[in-house]
Amino acid sequence: MHYVALACRCLVGLVFLISFSTKVAPSAFRAFAQSLRTMNVLPVPLVRPAAVAVVCVELAVAASLVWTASARAGALLAALLLAAFSVAIVVSSTRNANATCRCFGAGGGRLGVRHVVRNALLFVACLVVSFGSAAPADPEVAVAAAGAGVIAALLVVGMDPVAELFGRSRPAI
Repeated sequence: MHYVALACRCLVGLVFLISFSTKVAPSAFRAFAQSLRTMNVLPVPLVRPAAVAVVCVELAVAASLVWTASARAGALLAALLLAAFSVAIVVSSTRNANATCRCFGAGGGRLGVRHVVRNALLFVACLVVSFGSAAPADPEVAVAAAGAGVIAALLVVGMDPVAELFGRSRPAI
């Protein structure tokens, strides 16, 4: 279980670090805030503060997952954020808001089922980190587990462009 928890820490931490890094440029942040507005789940005056909060929490999650002592707290914070994102996506989709995913910058396609599924899988990874045991004993296996987490993170981040490449994205929730 040590190694699975380590892989999940790397997965969640890298996903949140990439998500943060794709929103910090002023134009990218404005696009992200606009996507939140288009989702139509928050009152307009709360959109910008919510966008700032999301970016700050993403950085906090990524940073906290680096250290074993704060990994559980970071994973729980990530799980809460993922749950909030999923609820917002479902609400937005049921209102036919036609919002675009700006989770990892531009080109995320329309928000829909695949985003909720992605968030659910990341949520499970957060639970594994939260309830997993601390440090792995074998360094070679730990490096392999961390590498598996990195590969999984890159697959998660690359999901939208690949889905857009192979077919139209349908929200259909």
